[in-house]
Amino acid sequence: MDLSEFKSLRSLHIYHVFLCGLHGPYGVWKGLPHSLEVLEIFYDDTYYTQFLHENDDSPHDPFVLDLINHKRAHLPYLHTVTIRSSEKVDDAETGEELPVGLWTLPSLTREAESAAIKLNVELGYRDGPTLRRLMSSSH
Repeated sequence: MDLSEFKSLRSLHIYHVFLCGLHGPYGVWKGLPHSLEVLEIFYDDTYYTQFLHENDDSPHDPFVLDLINHKRAHLPYLHTVTIRSSEKVDDAETGEELPVGLWTLPSLTREAESAAIKLNVELGYRDGPTLRRLMSSSH
């Protein structure tokens, strides 16, 4: 989805599938407006899109790192990226499902911090955005 012409857009709350499509995760930053400050992405259908990747070289969706790597030149005002996914994470020792909450991946967090981005990743998130919620948060 190309939103680059929305030159006054500062905050975007969007489903991953609308932002990235079902194709490759690279170059999404090209379709974002230069003015963007806050980006919140919802991974709601883990059958099609997942933030965590168990069998790949990268343990997370490469879209996020690609976005971070192009932040300085293309998204200079971007300071906060929030990922919300319905995926669940199990405790490595007990095998029990961890409670909903913030999750950190140190390598990705370091990359985000070096680009002056506050990265929030919330796994186990169940409620995606509704039009009513999005409209009320924009006022």
